[in-house]
Amino acid sequence: MTWGSSVNQIVILNLNSSAVVVLVKACLCVDLFFTFPIVIYPALEMIERALDVPNDVESVWPRNCLRFCIVCLTAFIALLIPYFALLTDIFAGLGQTLLAFVVPPLLVVKLSESSLFSPRQNSLMWTIIIFGVSACVVSTVTSIHHILKH
Repeated sequence: MTWGSSVNQIVILNLNSSAVVVLVKACLCVDLFFTFPIVIYPALEMIERALDVPNDVESVWPRNCLRFCIVCLTAFIALLIPYFALLTDIFAGLGQTLLAFVVPPLLVVKLSESSLFSPRQNSLMWTIIIFGVSACVVSTVTSIHHILKH
């Protein structure tokens, strides 16, 4: 069992070698193979729109070349940045906590202005929002502290 600083940044590397671990790693690879396009597609769309890449049949090759370059750049960054897991901690701390704890309750609060939500439900939403912002700040500060320590 590992604890503290002896824990590997890539959690799955902390597991002992066995058939189950190999199966888990294979399933993780399949998962990443199918989820990476879903995650990167919105960024590709924004970059293509910013660069005014046409979105018609004739411009398939320029779009594909741009997308290939962005995927290669992503792989290059992931491979060459030391302690990449620490960098992803910042993005997870900022993005995931906001997406999970702040945005949904804010939408409910916004919708409650025009509907009949009770004050108790609104106070619960604001409590979740405050928790989410607090978790975002704590996780981001902790991630920055870990990066500065390395």
